[in-house]
Amino acid sequence: MRPSTIASVLALTGAAIAQSNYPNQSAPFNLQFISDDDESLNGTYIGACHTGAAIESLCTLGSSNRNNYYLNYTMYPSENVGLLTWNLVGNGFVASSPMNIFYSIGTDVAQLLLQPSSNGLHVTFDDNNKMAISNSIDDTVTPPKYITPAELLYRWHVCLTNYLGYNYNTLTWVLGNDKPQNPSCKKVDVLRTFV
Repeated sequence: MRPSTIASVLALTGAAIAQSNYPNQSAPFNLQFISDDDESLNGTYIGACHTGAAIESLCTLGSSNRNNYYLNYTMYPSENVGLLTWNLVGNGFVASSPMNIFYSIGTDVAQLLLQPSSNGLHVTFDDNNKMAISNSIDDTVTPPKYITPAELLYRWHVCLTNYLGYNYNTLTWVLGNDKPQNPSCKKVDVLRTFV
């Protein structure tokens, strides 16, 4: 088998596994930035940009360019909780690529990447269609305690990042409660708008 064929088979296998765990898929939607830190980001969209073989970063686009995203979900606890996915279209295949989070030990700014996989980062869309991550443990107290109901965190930022040599302004997640150490970061919210 040629390497490109093997990559296509692996991508499809990963997408099939992800789909089997999350059999339901939302209608397509766009993701748009809202920011008090940098008003030039308001009204711009998030787009998948090439970062490696079948790997995409979530980059800033203009106000007229848009990518479609989906939420793959199980129906438990709701259709607003699941995996954010984007369709990777290749030569003769389409692979559902969930968003995942990647940490580097030297920074508190985690990168978000899309790639065919059997798992991904669970996200939630709140009543205002803003994307969040649910947290059910409070470790700011000793001993750590459960939070009921879980709190929604909105630690999204746009930062100039480098992944495999690609420098882009990308959507990131800041770890912890402090200001990000990357000086380029601007606080944003991520709004879902159905197509």
